[in-house]
Amino acid sequence: MRADLYTLIHKAQRFHLLRLSIELGLADWANPEEADRLDALTRHMIDHLRDHARNEETYIHPLFREAGADASVHLEKEHRQLEEEIARLESTLDERRWDEVYGRYNRFLGTYLIHLSEEESAQKEILWARYDDPALMAVFNRFKAERSPEAARADLQLMLPALSIPELARLFSGMKASAPPAAVQGACDLAAHILAPERWLALRTKVGISAPN
Repeated sequence: MRADLYTLIHKAQRFHLLRLSIELGLADWANPEEADRLDALTRHMIDHLRDHARNEETYIHPLFREAGADASVHLEKEHRQLEEEIARLESTLDERRWDEVYGRYNRFLGTYLIHLSEEESAQKEILWARYDDPALMAVFNRFKAERSPEAARADLQLMLPALSIPELARLFSGMKASAPPAAVQGACDLAAHILAPERWLALRTKVGISAPN
């Protein structure tokens, strides 16, 4: 299996973006508490998407440029276009035009899902053809080293409900092999809180994580 800079975080994004679409579609916008909750949830997702775009432009796009590919130019153009869509959604929230939120969000979502697929194709066709796994992992490890503990915890919180047990097992096996014990324990505590009991048990069994005392 090749070193993969996109799949896990993109899978988590799809999970949460589609779930948010469903919630917005079911919303009773006349209920102020529900409107405020969904407003905050949507803005939280917007914050994540902007952070994610910055990370890609900082760590991954230089690989495309070094490879002499036009992909970074194309992907950064798409990032700017997506930011324009996000800004329109933000304005809709700011002006509390609740009847427009669902439609505006889903217009953005359709474009964003295509963008994710294009990034994954570019990785397969360009990055995997040009770079070996140690080179790609060096970039990923630099990202992890420069990520704040709070942001890393938020990343894990985003991914936990979206990944399969084999994916989670690879993630936690990597943590056990390289992360400090306190960080591994923190990740386990978070997983125990977020995952359904049967999924947490399956993960513990597969990775060899001891049951809590």
